[in-house]
Amino acid sequence: MKLISFTIKNYRSITDAYNIPVKGKTILIGPNNEGKSNILSALDLAFKTINQVTTIPTPSGRKIFLGIGRRDNYRWERDYPIQLRDEKVNVSTELVLEFEFNDLELIEFNKPESFSEFD
Repeated sequence: MKLISFTIKNYRSITDAYNIPVKGKTILIGPNNEGKSNILSALDLAFKTINQVTTIPTPSGRKIFLGIGRRDNYRWERDYPIQLRDEKVNVSTELVLEFEFNDLELIEFNKPESFSEFD
């Protein structure tokens, strides 16, 4: 599995960064206080969230995804953009990761899991 792009919306100083490509070695270059560390922090949060998600198979073989993450991974006071806090619109933070799977990983990902209570 390989990360090929990501999108960050409404996280710290970043209000919208769409489809940032990741190819081989990726370097973030820019002036101080422009969001480079916040990009890395958003990726860290996204990967922590993925690692804290579990799946439960249904009798039909479909998977239900359950978030079991820790609440301290994301804190509104620290992580929601200051400039959006007073707006009347309910806007959420979005972190979208796009992955590329090889054939074996794709088969494994789509394979139904088996638990005794569903057998």
